[in-house]
Amino acid sequence: MKIRNHFSLVIGMILVLAGVLALILMGRLRAPQEQKDVRETSTRYVEVEKINKTSEPVKISGFGTVQPRVSVALPAEIPGIIRWRHDSLETGGIIASGQKIIEIDPENYKIQVQRAEKNLATARLQFELAQSEIDGFKKNLEISVENLEIARRELDRFEALEKSNATSRSQLDKIRSAFKNTLALKTREENALSQSIIRKSSSEVAISQAEVSLAEARLNLNRTVINAPFLCRVEARHSEAGEYVTPGKIIAHLYDPSTLEVHVPVSVSDLIWLLPESALLESGNLRELKSDARVKFCVDDSLEEICWIGKISRLSGSISNKNRTVDVVVELPEGSLQGSKLPFIKGLFVEVELMGRLLEGVFKVPRAFISRYDTVNLFDNGKLRVEKVEILRSENEFAYVTGALADNDAIISTRLPEVFPGMSLTIAATESVSLDD
Repeated sequence: MKIRNHFSLVIGMILVLAGVLALILMGRLRAPQEQKDVRETSTRYVEVEKINKTSEPVKISGFGTVQPRVSVALPAEIPGIIRWRHDSLETGGIIASGQKIIEIDPENYKIQVQRAEKNLATARLQFELAQSEIDGFKKNLEISVENLEIARRELDRFEALEKSNATSRSQLDKIRSAFKNTLALKTREENALSQSIIRKSSSEVAISQAEVSLAEARLNLNRTVINAPFLCRVEARHSEAGEYVTPGKIIAHLYDPSTLEVHVPVSVSDLIWLLPESALLESGNLRELKSDARVKFCVDDSLEEICWIGKISRLSGSISNKNRTVDVVVELPEGSLQGSKLPFIKGLFVEVELMGRLLEGVFKVPRAFISRYDTVNLFDNGKLRVEKVEILRSENEFAYVTGALADNDAIISTRLPEVFPGMSLTIAATESVSLDD
């Protein structure tokens, strides 16, 4: 009897559980139909924003460090003791172009100039003496030639007389001796002239060497003074007055503050927005960038944002292998720093906004309003309209799109739990906002 009662109890519990499960299943089967009815009959309240076509330049943001295009490590060219230096030859100092920066003790170099000048004067004097000798020997040689001709005619006459026994043998010998003496004198004059010509050539070489030595001495004397090669800011000073320097010793590092620029890494895919259509990447070589695109430099000093307007100058010559970026070099036009509250100096870290080509006839839509399927929801006479869009470019929280959109379309800003075309919508009581405001 007890076994039968237990068996009946188990059977009863099984039947109860089966009934509960059946009810749950029937409820789930009816739920989609009920939801469908609710979806078809309920109205959603949404907020909308009006969109209109716009034309805006593409903005590419980046960061970079200010660096000069022109900088030099100023060396000493001669050895010596620094006798004087410019008061502004300190880190951060400004020195005008052409002003004296450093003077090395010039006394030894002045003496070298004087010595070279005296050597040159001596060489020139030797040249003049040689020239004077040449002129004298030439005149003497002319006389010797004339005397030799006279002596030759006299010898010929006495030889003829001696044949006719009109003169003595001893007299003829005297005439022959006189002729030989005249010939010997002519030979000596010719040799002396040749030696004078050689001395003249030697003195010409000495003059050339003395002129070179004098030029070198004067050059070294000029090198005792080092002038600013351009309007320069002192980045670092490495020598002090009283210090002995040798050739090649770096005295200071200078840069031209009027040639400051920023190298901004830009993705290769973004170059299309900065380069004109005619400037393309050909055969892996970057052509020179010819762009009128403007650049905005900004620095946040915690009190206010300070900005300058610059321009794109050129591209770097290679693409980075690490991150596939190209450095876009931007610079500030001359005079654009006047009245600046913050000095635009080397090493300043700035945020850069590159303004490139113009996007025309596009809609500027918050990215949050675009689905992962590249669609937007529109309010169209109380109904939901879903439109496919093409995203041309995304910048921060906005995207620039094209598609079957029109001016004054009302884009839905409210996030809907479910979306299907034609669903009933009502604009919420809050005031709609235009994206152009």
